Amino acid sequence: MPTHKLGLADMPLDVNLQILEELPDVSSLKNAVLAVDSLHRALTARPKSISTQVLRNELPENIWEHAIVSQMLSNGRVETPDLDGIEVADIASYVDAVRVLRDTAPQTRVSPPDALAISRFYCKVSELRALFIEDCAYSQKQQFDPLWKSIHHRPPMLSELNRIEQALYLFQILTRLCKKMTFSETVESGYAARCREKVAELQRCLVMRLMAPWELYQVIAIECYFWRATHGLEGPADIADRFMPDILASGLDLMHEALCLVGGPNVAEFIAPFEERALSRPFHAFSAIVSRGFSKAWTRMKPRRFSTYTSFAADKDKLGYRSWVRVEKEQLKLVGNHQIWTDLLWDRLEALEERLDLWAAALWDACRWPEILVTVQRPEPRLWQGMKHRWSSIRMVFIFVADPWTIKEAFDDAEKEKLDAQLGRSRRI
Repeated sequence: MPTHKLGLADMPLDVNLQILEELPDVSSLKNAVLAVDSLHRALTARPKSISTQVLRNELPENIWEHAIVSQMLSNGRVETPDLDGIEVADIASYVDAVRVLRDTAPQTRVSPPDALAISRFYCKVSELRALFIEDCAYSQKQQFDPLWKSIHHRPPMLSELNRIEQALYLFQILTRLCKKMTFSETVESGYAARCREKVAELQRCLVMRLMAPWELYQVIAIECYFWRATHGLEGPADIADRFMPDILASGLDLMHEALCLVGGPNVAEFIAPFEERALSRPFHAFSAIVSRGFSKAWTRMKPRRFSTYTSFAADKDKLGYRSWVRVEKEQLKLVGNHQIWTDLLWDRLEALEERLDLWAAALWDACRWPEILVTVQRPEPRLWQGMKHRWSSIRMVFIFVADPWTIKEAFDDAEKEKLDAQLGRSRRI
């Protein structure tokens, strides 16, 4: 009597389900169900259960909530209006809606298409994390030697790598939340003041309801890195403040394409059409929102105890808190607790904060602080001579909002400088 060889098709459903649940990643799941009919039937029987388990096998535990919320926002689960269409009193409700997604994320089950999208996006985040470590000491033509030496002398620890990865996801989450938040080109009396109030309230809600203040600092560090990597710090800074917020608000997909797929000397050419597109769109508020803001909207204040904060990350990141406390103390050491000193010493405060951004200080553990402090102490170290760092975006943003004509004037001045430079070269030739 001929014997029949048993295969997967002859196995009970439970066995096929168990095989699928043990797969290491969603890509393997996709290949398996396309290759074997019985595995496809098993996935069809319990699509969300299997997809969720395999996705958990693939993703590090520390970014599960981040990845789920990012995908839910990409699916349109929370839709926010533009700045003109939202009232200050309503801002908290939109932030709370995102917090609900975060708090329910541990129990969330995902569909196979969502699991595949999350898996592919995680690959992009991983590549951007690796690039950040390799590239964050550079700004196209400029190398920041203290940061380069710090990273090469002491490669990032796991806590630092996790922090960078989580900050990348939070950056993406904020791009989705703020997707429609643009300014109108109007000279209406009081418009800029109302927008300032809305931005300040959104920042307060973010650090009180959605994430901890040190997490928003980490997003600022990521945003500043993307600015440097895609545009550099050369050229008129005020002009870049008009188009870069729109580019950054496009999210990690564009950043990944520009920096990981195109990369190197071709980034500027790749980004140029997006700069042109941004100039034809309403002025985006993203860089004003992802900033330290004016006065004491949410930062430059004495930190509270660690236990009083609500973080986005499940582990709360006590090392990240310690680094943030050091940043806050450096700012307060300069301006103290009085608004009058903040106003009088704004330029010095601005320079300090921009240099901390260049360090990406919010992403590093306390072990790097001795190296950082040497470079931000007074009197000013010589290493800053000729060193460019990030313009204080929020001040320029609200100059543009208060008087849209200043944008045109800035572009006219830049064109004149460019023409003068070309004529100067022609005369020398």
